[in-house]
Amino acid sequence: MDATYAPVTVPVTLSLTFTRQGDTLIVGARVARREEPQDVIFALPYRDGPEADGEGDNGAPPSGPVIGVGMYVGNLELSSGHGVLDNLVCSADPTPLALQVRRAGGTSLRLTWPSSGVLLEAETPEGPWRPWPGTCPLISGALCIAEQTTRPAKFYRVAAGEHCLDAFSQSWDAVPRMIAPASRGQPSMPTLTVSGGRGHIQGEGARNADFLLYYDIGFAAQRDTVASVDLVDWDDTMEDAAFGIVLRAKPEKEFWFPRTDRLPQDRYAGMLTFKKAGSPSESVLSLTGPGGEPLEVKRFPAVDPAEQYRLRFWAVGSQLKLELFRLDDLDRPVETCEATDGRVAEGMDAMYGLKSSGDTYDVTIDRYQVTGTRR
Repeated sequence: MDATYAPVTVPVTLSLTFTRQGDTLIVGARVARREEPQDVIFALPYRDGPEADGEGDNGAPPSGPVIGVGMYVGNLELSSGHGVLDNLVCSADPTPLALQVRRAGGTSLRLTWPSSGVLLEAETPEGPWRPWPGTCPLISGALCIAEQTTRPAKFYRVAAGEHCLDAFSQSWDAVPRMIAPASRGQPSMPTLTVSGGRGHIQGEGARNADFLLYYDIGFAAQRDTVASVDLVDWDDTMEDAAFGIVLRAKPEKEFWFPRTDRLPQDRYAGMLTFKKAGSPSESVLSLTGPGGEPLEVKRFPAVDPAEQYRLRFWAVGSQLKLELFRLDDLDRPVETCEATDGRVAEGMDAMYGLKSSGDTYDVTIDRYQVTGTRR
């Protein structure tokens, strides 16, 4: 949307606002005199609805939290000139986050909260509080779940944070990047549109190296976090090969755009080793801390390639917990590995793989989810 106005030669304040109204995003641009903010030079409201608004628009407006703010400066006439910028400010909606609880019939309760928040749960009002690990559908700009009153009593509240669910569907158009030592190649991962919307990671020979897998749009720092990934298929020859989740990486940064980084030194990693070389009847859950320091290892009977599993990794305060579930029984973990370490209080998330002792790496993943609170 373009508009033409008379040249502006006095100091001005430019503001850009985003306001959600159900499935519509209201974008507002406003320029006012800096010394007299009530004197508006121009204002341009724009409504971005769920329908396609032109070529290149797939319909729905962007969803999810704002993870970065930037400025663009251009000269349409290519003439000489200069400008001075000052006082960049980014603010969020000041409305307090509220949790709405309603009866949904029988023994069911419906919990609804704003999409800018995450649901926390605890056994007592005093806590400890942890992110709710389930899947939350987005309905008219709000997150919503149903809980049963017949289950053991729990307490809920909402905190500012992010909830991201990636089912590796065809609508996911950001290509992941995997980082490996320069002397070797990382496994390949097609554009995440493999059959059924799953990600297939595969490599042989020199392309069998440790790798880091992440979204191409960067990460925002989180504090208390739970993340999970489904392991739905893997090659039975992957002795010593592991796959897992990285939490609280790069704590010194507000955002992480890992273009060239390998696995950061400051982070926690929760890994599943499919089977140990020399002991193929044994699998391993392991927790490592800053610099790869081993924190805890749990050995148990080998996972079955005929089964499908969910790996869930918690970092709540100084408590770390890695759980492995069968997909057909998400109430009882197959095995749990726990440790206490408070050296890294917050950071970003990613997925990580360790090469096999042979020359192949082959695993198919699905449904990556991360829920974390902000500072």
